[in-house]
Amino acid sequence: MLAGEVLEQLQDKANLDIAYKSLNSFFYRNAFRFLMANKLNAADADDVIQETFIKVFEKIDTLKDDSKFESWLWTILRNNMNEFYRKSNKNNNVMFGIEAEDLENLTGDADVKVSYGQKYDDQHNCVEEKMKLFQEDMPDQHYAIKLQMEDVSIKDISIRIGRSYAATKEFLSQSKKKLKSYFEECKEMEA
Repeated sequence: MLAGEVLEQLQDKANLDIAYKSLNSFFYRNAFRFLMANKLNAADADDVIQETFIKVFEKIDTLKDDSKFESWLWTILRNNMNEFYRKSNKNNNVMFGIEAEDLENLTGDADVKVSYGQKYDDQHNCVEEKMKLFQEDMPDQHYAIKLQMEDVSIKDISIRIGRSYAATKEFLSQSKKKLKSYFEECKEMEA
């Protein structure tokens, strides 16, 4: 199904059930992958997507340019994801009494948080751990680079991250520079 067809059904409002099914088949799978890549579990990802769908139905009349429908969807999804992180981070900090500056000093299981200043066995291990660290520190940049590594076109990446084509090319370039700085320590190790 094409974005324009989904938009028409959402704007028509004659049959909301069909509009929901169309939106779901058009957007759910990619949105779910995006949220999982940004460290949400399946249940939380589903909740964020459902919140996104609710906002889409509530605010469809505010969309001014029909050609921007898909990027509008992604913007709502990203905003809901960020809101989820803010709420869950606030709740976790309150629940465990952790101050924001103390989060940087956490060490322990690699599954919980990759620590800074960690020693690595070999170059491959170093690169893997630095990539995890990059994903934690810069999830938006990591997501864009990951899409490009999966051979997603820059045009499609620009839609998913809500930037113009030119801005996406620049964002990817800057993201790669930032990623490269994460691997400095790994260069000196044996493969």
